[in-house]
Amino acid sequence: FLAVMNDCWSWEVQTKLGNSCEQLVTDYCTATLETPEHRRAHLRGCKGDGEAQLERLGRCFAEVLVDQYSYCRDEHKRFLNGKASLADTWECTFSKFRKPVHLLLTTAYVSGGVCNPPKPAYYSDTGKRLW
Repeated sequence: FLAVMNDCWSWEVQTKLGNSCEQLVTDYCTATLETPEHRRAHLRGCKGDGEAQLERLGRCFAEVLVDQYSYCRDEHKRFLNGKASLADTWECTFSKFRKPVHLLLTTAYVSGGVCNPPKPAYYSDTGKRLW
């Protein structure tokens, strides 16, 4: 039962991050697609290719997560207020949100660096959301 809840929670977080930060995920993954060392170390404050994209991606993730989840809230607030480093916020984000972040980035890498987050489906005749 807990594994199912964890998967549902991960899917929820992955969907929120993907839909809110879609272009930034694509920018980061495209910049680091050819450098496996960056892919293995993503979200660890890597230098070089993808550094600027990582900063923007970290800010977007912090903005999405700060008010919705209690995990890392203090680290995200400090980062967004310029009182903490990117490495500090990524350390907590990757620790507490490892599965959804890993799945989001891995899915983008498999898609050639392009983030394609899930979108809500609608009934064609009524326009109501399926989920």
